[in-house]
Amino acid sequence: MLRAQHMLASREGIFVEPASAASLAGFIKLRDLGLIDGTTVLVATGHGFKDPNIVLNRFNLSDPVDPNVESIKERTLNFS
Repeated sequence: MLRAQHMLASREGIFVEPASAASLAGFIKLRDLGLIDGTTVLVATGHGFKDPNIVLNRFNLSDPVDPNVESIKERTLNFS
């Protein structure tokens, strides 16, 4: 489900909680087994803000930027 959650976020821009990615995870498994063909509709019922710690614990987040133009310029111009 975590791989399906990441796939939805990175490929489709859809931020769901892990349980909501279960439909995609199941679809991928059934498709790979050759049990699904044709058009399929998947339902995502829960947004990612229901359980944001799952995502936050898997990634290194950058330090916050001070809310002023100079700080934002410095961070974006020196981004590597």
